[in-house]
Amino acid sequence: MVSRLLGEFLMRLNYLPSLLTVGNLAAGVLALAEIQQGRLALAAYLVLAAVLLDGLDGKVARALHVESAFGRELDSLADLVSFCVAPSFLFYAGGLAGLGVVGLTAVVAMVLAGALRLARYNVDGPPDYFVGLPTTVAGGIAAGLWLVTAWLGVHPPGGVWALVLLLLALLMVSRIKVPKI
Repeated sequence: MVSRLLGEFLMRLNYLPSLLTVGNLAAGVLALAEIQQGRLALAAYLVLAAVLLDGLDGKVARALHVESAFGRELDSLADLVSFCVAPSFLFYAGGLAGLGVVGLTAVVAMVLAGALRLARYNVDGPPDYFVGLPTTVAGGIAAGLWLVTAWLGVHPPGGVWALVLLLLALLMVSRIKVPKI
């Protein structure tokens, strides 16, 4: 009886990594909703919450020995929303919209670069290092910069946010080696 209950409990734990990944995705979607409502700081915090969840899902999957192709794909989809789409629209709402085509170009560049980087990672397999800046890091940097400027009461012009997104996009698709921590 005890061994059966323990076995059922452990089976349910197998879903934990995917639940963490779904939490990452939910945080990204909620960030987009907060951006639409004009609550940009809360959106940035939600992106940072997604960073935390993304850091946990892989560690938990490896600890439970339940890594899977499904988990990798779900993780990439969540990462695209939480670390590319949400931060891009955070910057768009926070100043890029006033730049017209330039602002939209920076948003699209960030999202496309993230999608390309994630696809490359899934196809090439996980090496001992990342090739290009991980999307999680890019999204975390974007959200962190947004919060720091808000805390300091500094409101950079849209052109600065466009340069930040374009730089992050270039770093994501670059061939630089980023060590895994």
